[in-house]
Amino acid sequence: MTKPRSTVDRRSLGESGACCWIWPLRLDRATAAQVWRWAGIGGELWAPQYWWLAAVTAGVLPVGLAYSGFFKWQQAFTGVLLFVPFVAAVRNDQLGRALALVGFVFGIHSLLAIMLVMHDPAAAGQFMPGAQAYWEKQEVWLRTGYDPEYEMVNWLPAHLQLLVGVAVLSFTSVGLVPLIEGVKEVDLMNFYVGRLAAGSHHPVTAVMLGWHVWSVLRGVAFAILIFEIASLSLERLSARSLSTRHRRICRWSFGLGVLACDCIVKSYSLKIVRDLLFQHLQT
Repeated sequence: MTKPRSTVDRRSLGESGACCWIWPLRLDRATAAQVWRWAGIGGELWAPQYWWLAAVTAGVLPVGLAYSGFFKWQQAFTGVLLFVPFVAAVRNDQLGRALALVGFVFGIHSLLAIMLVMHDPAAAGQFMPGAQAYWEKQEVWLRTGYDPEYEMVNWLPAHLQLLVGVAVLSFTSVGLVPLIEGVKEVDLMNFYVGRLAAGSHHPVTAVMLGWHVWSVLRGVAFAILIFEIASLSLERLSARSLSTRHRRICRWSFGLGVLACDCIVKSYSLKIVRDLLFQHLQT
């Protein structure tokens, strides 16, 4: 009897004793089996009904330790803590759970980071590398309305380069490096939004508008694409089929579609958002 299309085939991809991951690198069956077990650690550490606890831990613990002065590498720590349950979701072909994890971790992390920036920007800047410089650059754009990076001729090629970079790094690291880099990019925005809210007549409005809608769309798009490409990578590493062709086509289509929406929304709403933010900015 034919299997339902929603059923994921967990059988080996081939009958040979090795599986090609990145040509000419081949993993033997024992190594592939070890990779499969390693990818499931997140599911063993956290019971399925407590996945949200993993998200809270990843979103709060690294920032709290960094602010307390224990270490400054909270972004890498956050990325690693997120990666463990994320790759377990990839292993089980659970896109919804993976997106919920990313959303919870980044949401909680951002809320805490913005509050720290509003009340103690000097301390927050110590564990958010490059954030102060990013804020100063954005402040010039808010006050003058000009930033060469916001010219379409510049940002559109940059978006395409970012897409290629994320694709390569997602495959070669099974999603780990893009998640860490994603935390770094989010923290640039968090510092910017925190400073914006602290210097605004309407902090809530500043936070809602400061987290630009096109940036949120880009984050959703890349979360989907990272999941899909990490799935392809883990499939080759573990020599197991992780998903169906239909699901992969849907994820690629939706991820690239949301990324296109990011570009469209950014091109049409950039000036509107800047003008609204400037109206509430204290002189």
